[in-house]
Amino acid sequence: MDSPHKVIYFNVRFVMSDDPSQESRRGTYYTNFFNDVNPENKLRYQSQVPWGKMIRRSFLSTFHIQFDETRIANDVYFSCLVGIYAPKVTTDRRIIYYCTESDQSLAMSKQDRESLIIRFNASMKCNRLLRQEKIHYYLSPLPWCIPSAKTKEWLPAKYFFEYLFFFRLQAFKELYYAFSAILSHMNEPATKETDNQCNKKTTNLKE
Repeated sequence: MDSPHKVIYFNVRFVMSDDPSQESRRGTYYTNFFNDVNPENKLRYQSQVPWGKMIRRSFLSTFHIQFDETRIANDVYFSCLVGIYAPKVTTDRRIIYYCTESDQSLAMSKQDRESLIIRFNASMKCNRLLRQEKIHYYLSPLPWCIPSAKTKEWLPAKYFFEYLFFFRLQAFKELYYAFSAILSHMNEPATKETDNQCNKKTTNLKE
């Protein structure tokens, strides 16, 4: 492609693999980046996936950017490095990629303890680099600490302390929204949608 940009971010639609006319649970996850007042920075620093972007191969080779060798979330730090070190990027609001998902997809299925810890560590690894580079966008690890309203599914206290120590006041604001959502749904039947209410307010973390 004849473009001076190292990365081109484009829009994505999430659909169910067994019925492409049905939007998946992640729905407007990627579209919301484009609706932000500063979509380029949101996409650079908070887009945690490798798709939804065209990346010049020579750029990846120059900076030795590769996926992590983890069972899941191996693309999170990769995407963070791309956003930080790409000298010139652009965005295109057109939807040119469909992400198909099913109930068995990694992002859609229930996460075991090991998976939550891997995702938490990947988020914090990015956050430390973003802070080091003096970039005021972060990835919230709270959804991995509190994946649902069921306390037995939460991560051990040491992960909460790491999260609190890093984010300080912002963490308490996030926790307030999370626990408010949990309390408001305590008497509702347990569903995937209900379980995810606790982290709806945690996707726009910025200093």
